[in-house]
Amino acid sequence: MLRQNRVSIFVLWLFFNLQTSPILADTITLRMVDLQEGTSKFYHDLLKSSLEAIGHNLKIIIKGDIPKKRSVAMFETEKIDIIVLLRTPKRNKKYTDVNIDLTSGMIGERVLFIPPLTTSDYSSIKTLTDFRRSGKVGVFG
Repeated sequence: MLRQNRVSIFVLWLFFNLQTSPILADTITLRMVDLQEGTSKFYHDLLKSSLEAIGHNLKIIIKGDIPKKRSVAMFETEKIDIIVLLRTPKRNKKYTDVNIDLTSGMIGERVLFIPPLTTSDYSSIKTLTDFRRSGKVGVFG
């Protein structure tokens, strides 16, 4: 009886693991641009991890570092499969909107990076004018 249970457990383990195995996973191929500024890597990684989480592999065919207007034209003529654009009323009417808040509403905002342990030095700074008056130097990202 113990041997039969072990065999049953192994068969169940094998069944569940093979269902999510890369060997049986569908591979999805997407043609995308790769912006030299580096932002596209984030989207490539996001797509890859999202698809892997549901049992698919992603193969990305990079079409190069292409300006946004040309990328849009390539998307509209099906030379690339996916494009990431900011929302505008015009774009929302023309393209399928994928409503995922990746930036928690911070798109278009600037973040000031400060050295560790200096938070109190910057606590009174609320505006760009405050920052300029402080005489401090910072890195915005």
